[in-house]
Amino acid sequence: MPYGVNGRILKINLTKHKYEITEIPYHLYEWWYGGYGLGAWLLYNEIPKGADPLGPENVLGFMTGILTGLPAPFSGSFHVIGKSPITGGFGDSRGGGYLGPEIKHAGFDGILIYGRSENPVYVWISDDNIEFRDASQTWGETVKTTEATIADEIGDKKVKIASIGPAGEKRSLIAGIVTDGGRIAARSGLGAVMGSKNLKAIVIRGSKEINVKDYDKLVELTREFIKKGKEHDSWKMLSTYGTSGGTAFNVNIGDAPVKNWGGTPDDFPNAEKISDEAVRQIQKRKYACAGCPVGCGGIVEVSHKTGAIVSHKPEYETLAAFGSNCLNDDLASIVRINEICNEYGLDTISAGSTLAFALELYEVGIITKEDLGGLELTWDNNDAKEEMVLLMSKREGFGAILADGSKFAADKIGKGSEKYAMHVGGQDLPMHDPRIGPGHGVTYTSNATPARHTQGSIGYAETYGSPLFLPGVGSFDVGDKMNPHGKAKLQWLVTNYEHAFHSLGICNFWSWAAGIPDVPTPMQFIEAVTGWDVPPDKFIHIGNRIGTLRWVFNLREGLKPNDFKLPDRILGKPPMKRGPHKDLVLEEHINIRRKEYFEYEQWDPVTGIPSAQRLFQLGLDFVIKDFTKNNQKN
Repeated sequence: MPYGVNGRILKINLTKHKYEITEIPYHLYEWWYGGYGLGAWLLYNEIPKGADPLGPENVLGFMTGILTGLPAPFSGSFHVIGKSPITGGFGDSRGGGYLGPEIKHAGFDGILIYGRSENPVYVWISDDNIEFRDASQTWGETVKTTEATIADEIGDKKVKIASIGPAGEKRSLIAGIVTDGGRIAARSGLGAVMGSKNLKAIVIRGSKEINVKDYDKLVELTREFIKKGKEHDSWKMLSTYGTSGGTAFNVNIGDAPVKNWGGTPDDFPNAEKISDEAVRQIQKRKYACAGCPVGCGGIVEVSHKTGAIVSHKPEYETLAAFGSNCLNDDLASIVRINEICNEYGLDTISAGSTLAFALELYEVGIITKEDLGGLELTWDNNDAKEEMVLLMSKREGFGAILADGSKFAADKIGKGSEKYAMHVGGQDLPMHDPRIGPGHGVTYTSNATPARHTQGSIGYAETYGSPLFLPGVGSFDVGDKMNPHGKAKLQWLVTNYEHAFHSLGICNFWSWAAGIPDVPTPMQFIEAVTGWDVPPDKFIHIGNRIGTLRWVFNLREGLKPNDFKLPDRILGKPPMKRGPHKDLVLEEHINIRRKEYFEYEQWDPVTGIPSAQRLFQLGLDFVIKDFTKNNQKN
């Protein structure tokens, strides 16, 4: 009897409108846990080398973890996986809300989607009953309309839905997949993959129970976690403000970008207008994802000249992307933009980064009012910013050029515009600056999914001047952040900890809320659910296995380490003349850190190929024939 999992994956063939249920041997969960861990193993074996990310041969997956859907803290997560059309390598994106638990309770640990439907469809999953239904009436509709229409058609308002908006339908490379009316698995461009398959939505209702080895112990750990976690300041901040609580602070210390990463806090003096208390004042009610004891989410309402807008509370990344990075301190304007992105299904990080890129191009004269159809895209014109995001969402006018992110827009525009595109490997940067937390620079350029702020970094500890705390492993002093040497082991620890952590199906805020050393650890929860013995070194080892296979997926697709580079502006080329990053030159610093990290991982610094010894140690012998140094051409 499997514990914590169902031992089954649902495979959907959209080309043939057929499905099959595949059993997964239980020992594979002990090796990969679930989430994008098991997902990486599945995709490596299911997606052919060289597959077109927007072609029918790509596989799109919705994966849950061992703790998803159980009475454990922060257990509402799922991961969307597939080959990314942005990077051409491994793609994944975490989602919250209630979809993940519903997948588990329908009797599956994941859903893999193959092929391409001839006409738009949605897939209706009610436990083991699977139906392919016509989606022509919702194709072209926004997310809320889609969710309401499908729920009415099925006759059950409690169904959980993951859908794409028009941005995904039109294969915008920065499109995400939306659940619960506005929670988005946004990164890696997987909404475009879903659109390429003519799949408007998956709709799920589950009624099955999940077996747990020691249910009483699980409940006891959860109660202890919540009781002790509430004592931590981060818990209180998240519960009170959500992630918006840190916006003004991050702007002022130089963590949040200003003016397309080229400005300083002085250029955005009113950051408090889009932060903590200002956001709380427009919040009408709080909400929490499944299993979340904090409740960082909220529904807000603002008055806007277009009318009253009711939307999900903008997160820190959204506030920084469309706020400080675009010099917009009008909270109502940001809420409107956030709602456009939610309704049309755009990644707010990439959309905000791309908008800032376009604003700077307009400022320096690379694009003009004529190019924009009469739109005056200046830093002080918030109306124009809102209109441009709407055009991006619809892939209309100049918005069609921007709809794939700053890198691909620069490729089309030319004229030296590429130096203003703030991306790594095509993925626009998240809102945490490596110039204040250099560890971020290593993460952004050495993870299989580049430019990701959630993939494990010592950059946060460096930014805030705090120890690096890994629940169940220990607390570590990161040392002088301006000394690039000797950081590799800590970077390796936190990176691989996060890979294992993500694969459990829990939210990143577990670590925030569990910053007290004696709070129950993820390993203890695994042991209660499954009965497995999970010492810290085994947990890290499994994370290393997962992270390495994600990385090897990229190598198989022809990517090399030097394909992931930080923009010159971040590296201090040229150095800033004022502000927190004045005179900072980071290029050699990041190169040293990255080289030492690769050496610790036993990855070749030029090809990125892991040593055969490391692959054997991790049990990845099935890739050795393709990636040993004697067989690099394969």
